[in-house]
Amino acid sequence: MSPRPHALLALMATVTLIGCASTSYRYPSLHIRPGERITGSSEAAAAQDPDSSITAPTPGADIGNRLSQLRADAQQAHERFVSAAPGARALTDAARGSAIGSDAWASAEIALADLESARSETAVSLAELDILFIDASLNRGALPEIADTRDTILNLIDEEDRVLSNLRNEIRQTAE
Repeated sequence: MSPRPHALLALMATVTLIGCASTSYRYPSLHIRPGERITGSSEAAAAQDPDSSITAPTPGADIGNRLSQLRADAQQAHERFVSAAPGARALTDAARGSAIGSDAWASAEIALADLESARSETAVSLAELDILFIDASLNRGALPEIADTRDTILNLIDEEDRVLSNLRNEIRQTAE
C-alpha cells in the first residue's frame, strides 16, 4: 500500500525543517564593526563667503533705504506683470471654445505660466521683508514701516492674483 499523501507531505516538511535547524549558536554579532565606526576629524566650518548673494540684514542697517528698494523692486515686477497681462488675456480669449491640448489652449497656458512667473517676482520682496521684520522685532526696530511696505506689496500681489484667477477660470470654462 502506498502512504497517504498527507503523511508524505508531513514527512517532507519535517525533513526540511530539520535541515534548517542548527545546534550551533554562532549568530553574527550586533556590535559595531570597524567599518561602521566613525573615524576621522573635522575642521571648523569655514566662514561665509563674502561674495555670497544671500546676506542677512545687519541690525544697524538703514532700514528706510532697504524698504524703499524692496518697494521699488516689487513695483517693477508688478509693472512687468501688468504689461504681460493683456497678451495673456488675448491668448485666453483666443483659446475660448478650443479643446484641451489644442495649440490655442497651449498658448494660453504658456502665457498664464509667464504671468505666474512675473507674480512670483513681485512676491520675492515679501521674503526679504519677513527677514527684516524678524530682525526688527528682535531689535525693537521699525516694525510699522516694514508693515506698511508689506501691505503695499501684498496689495500688488492681490491684484495680480485676481487677474490670474479670472484668466484661469476662463481656461477652465474652455475645457468644459
